[in-house]
Amino acid sequence: MEELFNTLKINYKKVKLNDDITCYLTNANKDKIIMCVEVNSIEELTTINNFIPQNSKKIAEILDHDRDKEVVDNKIPISRFLWDMYLVGFHKITETGHFNPIKVSDIQRDRFVARKIIIEYTTDEELLEEFRKTIFPHTELDMCLGKIEKVNNEMISEIIKGVNINDKQHIESVDIFDFLDEISKALEKGD
Repeated sequence: MEELFNTLKINYKKVKLNDDITCYLTNANKDKIIMCVEVNSIEELTTINNFIPQNSKKIAEILDHDRDKEVVDNKIPISRFLWDMYLVGFHKITETGHFNPIKVSDIQRDRFVARKIIIEYTTDEELLEEFRKTIFPHTELDMCLGKIEKVNNEMISEIIKGVNINDKQHIESVDIFDFLDEISKALEKGD
């Protein structure tokens, strides 16, 4: 699990909730507390969820940031209502197979204490992809938009190279519309 966080460049803390349960804790985007644990059964995730309230002080101390000490109207720390807690259970699929989808759905709908998410995987690459898509969908979107932007910029540059406006003394709106039509057609073709 440490390799997962290191690959995604996420700061984390390893926390022992009790003798049997260790979780990896991070404060993503400073407003989303993510507790990741490896589980072998859905019931295990429920048990871990039940340890969260009695460990809330320990969690708060680990994730303590100066920003979280700010107070609204001198009464409520901002962190008390900005944090959103996620309990993410990683289940490596072995010969036991997938968890029962009905039980998975039931536990994910239960938002008491934390939003619960179960990520089932067979390889580390699959875990990385599923974790990023599920917990950090904005990074996936940023990567896709970056690729599209790069391709579009390259295509537009090629189209512009082929347009000769030096012969014209006055560029009219019709010339601009024709140019934009050429760009649009090239983008539709996907060249």
